[in-house]
Amino acid sequence: MTTSSSAIVATYRIHCPVEQAAAMARAMAWEQTVEVVESVVSEQVRQQTVGEVLNIKHDPDGSLLVEISYPAHLASNQIGQLFNLAYGNVSLYPRVRLEHLQIPAQLATSISGPCYGINGIRELLGIYARPMLATVIKPRGESLEYYRRLATDFIAGGGDVLKDDQNLVETDFEQFRERVTGCANAVEAAAQKRGRPCLYLPHVTGTGDHLKRCLELVKSLGLDGVLLCPWIMGLGNCKQLAKDFELIYMAHPALAGTFTLPEKHGIDAAVLNGTLSRLGGADISIFPGHGGRITSGESTCSHIQHALSEPLGECLPSFPCPAGGNTLELIPEMLDKYGENSILLVGGALLAHGPDLKNSTHEYMSRIQDCYPGRMQLVNTEKQTTAPLILKSTADHGWSDREKTVYKTEQSLPHANASRTELIGKHQQQTNFELRYFELEPGGYTSHERHQHTHVIIGVHGAGHLIIEQQSHLLQEQDIAYIPPLSRHQLRNDGNKAFGFYCLVDRYRDKPMPA
Repeated sequence: MTTSSSAIVATYRIHCPVEQAAAMARAMAWEQTVEVVESVVSEQVRQQTVGEVLNIKHDPDGSLLVEISYPAHLASNQIGQLFNLAYGNVSLYPRVRLEHLQIPAQLATSISGPCYGINGIRELLGIYARPMLATVIKPRGESLEYYRRLATDFIAGGGDVLKDDQNLVETDFEQFRERVTGCANAVEAAAQKRGRPCLYLPHVTGTGDHLKRCLELVKSLGLDGVLLCPWIMGLGNCKQLAKDFELIYMAHPALAGTFTLPEKHGIDAAVLNGTLSRLGGADISIFPGHGGRITSGESTCSHIQHALSEPLGECLPSFPCPAGGNTLELIPEMLDKYGENSILLVGGALLAHGPDLKNSTHEYMSRIQDCYPGRMQLVNTEKQTTAPLILKSTADHGWSDREKTVYKTEQSLPHANASRTELIGKHQQQTNFELRYFELEPGGYTSHERHQHTHVIIGVHGAGHLIIEQQSHLLQEQDIAYIPPLSRHQLRNDGNKAFGFYCLVDRYRDKPMPA
């Protein structure tokens, strides 16, 4: 027997006479797990392998919802086998649709998910607390110069993510090399000119040595990611390729409609483009948005977004990327639906918006900034020093050549009786982090805030409390605390002696937001 708390639970919508429902559900459970008649199954296999029908519910529309529990070990810690277990043979049954898939946390962690996720992409681009704008290099058949100019204008207009069209597929590797190298060089030059990066994702497809050579070229060009079509190339293959080459992976939904569009068959879009795409390693999942040329229902889009971000073991959340005919007029509505953690993909509508792509992109970016003003960290251009440095401590918990200052000058985020000393990073050291020292006098406290970047706190002297997500933790000398992204946190000193601590943060980071 299996239990729903530690097992995979699949919910199917079936259409059959009510009196046949129990037999149908039982047949599905056996089909998906052992695929033999009951008379040849041992008691051990029956207990450890056969799926269990948990529930059959009547839906007002006349269909039936069947919950079947599968032992988690049958997924073999593989995304492809999980897909097969949930919908392999029963996809051949008429009028059976996979509506929901509940994955145990331990299994989700073992399969894992995106390598970068939302925060990894934000840190790479230095863009926080706002949605991003993406567009497409297309159509197939244009010249390389056309593609280069498109990339240059999009970046100059403020765009964030640039992907190849899924139809950009070359006959041989040398053609792929010429196009991708030319586009990559244009992206790099334009990004350097404006002072911040743009994520360029070439479409990579094919098999064998050709596929490997294409991915090796992407890495050699210093590009950070690729566009892959998992429903064409295989969910597990795409996941492994992204992992092996340490690339951000944007999943394109080509062929997904075969599964998601039939009303009485197939797979719910939130399962396919959400749960399975995320477990399949997609850092960004493209799906048809609501209201465009190719559209999904409003609730469907909401369910996909939830599946890409809800707790799922230790899997990182993926960026939802609504697409399919987004226009400038739809931007406010889309941002209201998807919020800051989304990438809006605007392809043909952006190219057709006006004769000047730079100006068109700027209009879209302005609309995003107006609706959802966020922070965009520019690339640091200050001169850095490579000279070694020794900071000698002083008796009053200070350091030579370093001045103690007030914690914050503004009061938009309340704080009291706190000071800070910038030690490493603010003084032209060549680092990707900053080391600061903070001191809270008795009764002092830092801002109650949250942000995308992480903190590491190390106690130096005295004692204080770290309040994180409404839980209080006592920190003393040599204690270390890690504060994850977007965790609501504050440090307080309720004692009668000063509390001093080190704080490590990313050098390029977002501004704090009120908790």
